[in-house]
Amino acid sequence: MENVGSLWNELAMSVPSSPLRLALLLAIVGLATASGPLVTTDGVMQYRVAVSLAHGEGFAVQDPEAFRRTDYGGRTGLDGRYYAQFSPGLSLLYLPTVLAERVLGTPPAFLAALANLPVWMLLALLYESTLLRLGASPGPARTATWILALASPLLVYAKEDFSEPLAGLGILLMAEALLRDAPRPSDLLRAGAGLLLASLARTECATGGLALASLALAPGLSVRRRAGALLAASLPSALLLFYNLHRFGTPFDFGIPQTGTNAFHLSPGAIATAAYGLFLSPNKGLLFYFPAILLLLASPRARLSRAAALRITLLVVPLLAVHLSWHSWMGGWSWGPRRLVPLLPLACLPLPWAIERIERTHQAGRPSARVAAATIVSLSLFVQSLGVLVDFGHALTYAAPWRSESSPVVPKRAEILTWLDPRYSPMIDHLRLAMREEPDLLLRYLFRPCAADPHG
Repeated sequence: MENVGSLWNELAMSVPSSPLRLALLLAIVGLATASGPLVTTDGVMQYRVAVSLAHGEGFAVQDPEAFRRTDYGGRTGLDGRYYAQFSPGLSLLYLPTVLAERVLGTPPAFLAALANLPVWMLLALLYESTLLRLGASPGPARTATWILALASPLLVYAKEDFSEPLAGLGILLMAEALLRDAPRPSDLLRAGAGLLLASLARTECATGGLALASLALAPGLSVRRRAGALLAASLPSALLLFYNLHRFGTPFDFGIPQTGTNAFHLSPGAIATAAYGLFLSPNKGLLFYFPAILLLLASPRARLSRAAALRITLLVVPLLAVHLSWHSWMGGWSWGPRRLVPLLPLACLPLPWAIERIERTHQAGRPSARVAAATIVSLSLFVQSLGVLVDFGHALTYAAPWRSESSPVVPKRAEILTWLDPRYSPMIDHLRLAMREEPDLLLRYLFRPCAADPHG
């Protein structure tokens, strides 16, 4: 077992630390694990917004009748056109691919399915550079980067049509400025850009404006800098509210369909259920979908200043409060704790120091720490491989019959039990399909294109 831990460590530490080489290796991994065209209804809807933008028709959903009939994912606006409930960030990300598809003549949404790949690459590169600027040693920083990129759900979301990687990139852009005792003017600019990016990706990320506004209290800033921090903190929220006003005539209408379901469940029981589901359940829990997060237990206690601790608290707590009280805390049919994915880069910032501590323990004659770390990371890699090889939408289609046959639950309770009962863990479905079917990889579709068409 000691040899296994030593081999894993040597492999991780031998990866070149050059940003260009890291980007090249990430591109190879990303293309090797990429999937075919967009498949989720949410992704197709946001793609059609990008098509509308490409035709100069604004942010309305192109050809919305399939959505309008079911009142799914949006509502009719003041001008009679159908608007999605989602923030426009992912549609803006799709826009260049839509234009490229028109030039190259590729199938609709084929290039759009790759849109999250460069976001994932940028996020990994930014994560490593942030670690180095925060004082991490190059070797542990490199290892931590590969753990985040390959052993966390971010790898799966690099191939899926969700906006979580984009939101995570924005939050990570904010992190360095929030952690500094005396933020520099460039930090304020970076944090403002990060907040805007995260908010365009996910509306709830606009709550990060509280953390950015607290930078205005940092010592040594001029009045103009303080005013700039407050402006940057409020700009994303103002833009989103204006976007709502333009579409629906009121700033606080986000386009969520009127289904009769309460958007927020504020009872202690509902919040406790969501917390268990997001962190501990085998169906959606972070502990099961990212076991390597346990390495943070080996990290030395963070010595943040009171101001930095306050800023991070103002960033994380409001965002978690929204997710834990939201009726769809599980993030629908997706891989793992989707709501927590944007916070993973921030949560993993202490990871290099945990790796250093594990190495010191090993060098002190206690190899069990390295062996345990290697085992945990290997398990995380295996878990992500299940998400990469099998599309979660296909797994749901496969799982539905045997779930309904084996489950004695009442239909009204079936959905919540699906997220909490270990028998219904998506990892079980993905493992079964991975062993018996062809993988959901782009390389397969290139030689045998599928018929998915977001315009059909």
